[in-house]
Amino acid sequence: MADFRFIHCADLHLGGRGRGIRRGGEGINRRMSEAAMESFARIVDRAVAEDADLMVIAGDVFDGTNETPATRHAFAEQLGRLDAPVFVCTGNHDRRTAWSDTIPYPGNVHVFGRDPQSLVVGLRGGSVEVIGRSFPDDGGSFDPLEGIRGREGMFSIAVLHCTVDAAGADPDYGPCRLADMRNRGVDYWAIGHIHKRTVVSEDPYVVYPGSIQGRNRKETGPKGAYLVSVTGDRVTGLEFFPTQSILWEDVVCDIAGLDMEGLIAALERSIGRGTMVNLTLTGAGPLDAPLRLGGDGFIHTVERRTGAVVADLSLRTHPLRDREAAAGGRDLRAHLIVASDRTASSDRQALIDTICSTRQSAEIRHVFEALDDDRLRELVRDAEAYVIDKLTEASG
Repeated sequence: MADFRFIHCADLHLGGRGRGIRRGGEGINRRMSEAAMESFARIVDRAVAEDADLMVIAGDVFDGTNETPATRHAFAEQLGRLDAPVFVCTGNHDRRTAWSDTIPYPGNVHVFGRDPQSLVVGLRGGSVEVIGRSFPDDGGSFDPLEGIRGREGMFSIAVLHCTVDAAGADPDYGPCRLADMRNRGVDYWAIGHIHKRTVVSEDPYVVYPGSIQGRNRKETGPKGAYLVSVTGDRVTGLEFFPTQSILWEDVVCDIAGLDMEGLIAALERSIGRGTMVNLTLTGAGPLDAPLRLGGDGFIHTVERRTGAVVADLSLRTHPLRDREAAAGGRDLRAHLIVASDRTASSDRQALIDTICSTRQSAEIRHVFEALDDDRLRELVRDAEAYVIDKLTEASG
């Protein structure tokens, strides 16, 4: 029997840049790229501090074509800080590059090939099996579980980059079923690919540690790795520890009853310093107009006062406190609200056709086609609120 501890991480996406950030430019992208390497360095720090017996990395070490020689070298340097063995399987974002051979990993690192491989490691007077296989270089379909079976009488860890029961995304990338992972003699399935931290099963353990650094507005909350404790060939501890440099947060604030200073003060209380924020403003009131007309200035003030970065601002506000009642009227505003609702409820293609019905908008149709459905509908609501503001000014 073996008593030991190991680190499980996945989806490092080293070299990756921020995605879905509507503002901030190259500086934000550079900072996001640095953040992933900083997060991995903290994982190594924890492994050293805990005297972990081994580390497993379940794919997507790099972020596809964003890998550079400098990124690979920095990763190899971090691995060299460990005295313990490291086992790596590659994922669908990992590519073999022209510099792979000239920037080798240190001797404590083993990278699995496409075919399943079983290795036995002697730890603290016992033996542990580590099985793994890498995602195919050609990106073709394959059965990740084929040939994966643990040895009898030995704690077994399987390292794979796969999608269990279509767990949230990309079912075509290494699909497999939880039912097929049972009764294979594997005690801990160290898997990667899904960026949301998830313990799929505890019998046997099937674990996604999630990505080590949030990369876009959907990857909110703490990111990091697991420290797994094994006693008597049984998992006795599964501790998640956060290591991200940048924490993504969703913040929602209602503008009703607030003036500009009151709104900013409310955001100061709810936004964490140093975070990357998806800010959504809701409600109705006179603040709607200045927010729409002076959005950049408002964002700058929020960032200065909170010490955060506003990656995305979504205005779901309205100038009318009772929009539903206004829609039931007979004036121009009522007709406008009804038309706005009808347009926003259109299917995607009809919505883009409506937005691009003028010559000027048709010339940049590709810009609108690149937006997601929520953002397209926001544009409709933006236009509605803008026109109602103008109508209110004219009638005042």
